[in-house]
Amino acid sequence: SRDDMRKIWRFEFMSEVGVDAGGLAREWFELVSKKLFDPDFGLFLPSATNQMAMRINPDSELACPEDHLIYFRFLGRVMGKALFDGQLIAGHMVRHLYKHILGWPVMFEDLEIPDEEYYNNLKSLLDLDNVEDLCLNFTFTETAFGVNRDVELVEGGEEIDVTNDNLPEFLEANFK
Repeated sequence: SRDDMRKIWRFEFMSEVGVDAGGLAREWFELVSKKLFDPDFGLFLPSATNQMAMRINPDSELACPEDHLIYFRFLGRVMGKALFDGQLIAGHMVRHLYKHILGWPVMFEDLEIPDEEYYNNLKSLLDLDNVEDLCLNFTFTETAFGVNRDVELVEGGEEIDVTNDNLPEFLEANFK
């Protein structure tokens, strides 16, 4: 509950003698956040342009099939408690995730930092005289564990051709 988040947490590691005067709390936040941000755990992946900034793994459901969303919620609470208590966490996220957490608008330009090539490819569509020549539709191909699958960007996206008129909607759907 919200009240529990405002309480002082005391930490005790199993089979370890220690008095929590701040050091155990600091270690707990570091260990928990380091584990959750670890790419081998499957929730996050390093950004393509900055190995220190983590982005959400689109295949996180495969890594933790039963409870990946619970882990994300837990991490959000750990981050909130760390912020409230003045603790550091062992992980950095890409800028658009921070903006989302803060409720700030995430803009198309925010896509440039985590994936510059994808951003530039999408942006280049704006310079085309007739985007219909590319025979695009409202889908994208996702590769997971060496298997390609088409994902609809909007409901019925496979049946919607990209035109100059709906190009802004296509770019926004790709961005989201």
